Amino acid sequence: MMKTGTKLTDILTDVTIREGSQQEIDLRGKDPEIKLKLLELSVASGIKKIELTAFAPGEWFSDAEILAEKAAKKNYPAEISAIYFNPRGLETLLKFPALKAEGIFHTACTENYRTKNYNQPDIETVREKLKRMLAALKRHSLGLNKIMLSTAWGESAQKISPDETLEFAAMLVQTARMEGFNPEGFVLADTVGQATPQEINGLISAFKNEWPEKIITAHLHPQAALARECVHAAFEAGVNHWEASWCSLGGSPFADKPGGNLDIRILAEVARECGYLSGLNPDGIRAIEKFVEQNTGRSVESL
Repeated sequence: MMKTGTKLTDILTDVTIREGSQQEIDLRGKDPEIKLKLLELSVASGIKKIELTAFAPGEWFSDAEILAEKAAKKNYPAEISAIYFNPRGLETLLKFPALKAEGIFHTACTENYRTKNYNQPDIETVREKLKRMLAALKRHSLGLNKIMLSTAWGESAQKISPDETLEFAAMLVQTARMEGFNPEGFVLADTVGQATPQEINGLISAFKNEWPEKIITAHLHPQAALARECVHAAFEAGVNHWEASWCSLGGSPFADKPGGNLDIRILAEVARECGYLSGLNPDGIRAIEKFVEQNTGRSVESL
């Protein structure tokens, strides 16, 4: 789908720091100043939206408040945000008004991952946790901006069809509407990196057909050999927004075989092929590549 003149940086959220904090090979346990340096480099590269951290349990997010406090003092020319997984996390986020506060609900399309990662062992628990989150959003006059659907394409322990994912999403929309909310969009995450380009195209197309007005975000962990094809498939299906990371940092700490995130550099290349401007500057990209080589356990390949 061609979008001549549109910049990728207008439809991209850089999740490198938050996702990288989840993996030992990347930024897990690193000094907050190292993460803040990457934040500075990402902004300098042209990125406009950055997910900094998560206000959540887990040692990998123990520095969340430090990062938020220090980032808030910099007044970066970019939208800096953080995620949360429960009302308590939302309350913490709201202590930092410099960070963008969005209404988010996290769940997963497979029972195994939903139970292990979100402590949602059954559908009734999903509904109840959604209702509690919506009540918290209502208290703070926030809408429901997005529903994150982990394992939207299934996982190794549980295969699911596009119809099953749509049915699960429809249940969430119905529950939200009964509480007076209309979700603005979905984040479709290929958490374990098993979706083929055809499957990515099929599910995104199905969501766009069912809810043409909603913002559909792709959060992919593609196999390296299929990354470009997966991006093309999502663009062709009409994806509205992307979540990706520099040099594939990150990946779910709870997936059986967590793969890295979609590399922003690959996304930018394919976006140009699809008629988008990148909005990124080459010198900034090279500085980030050097940073990743020096501060993580990853080897950065030239594209």
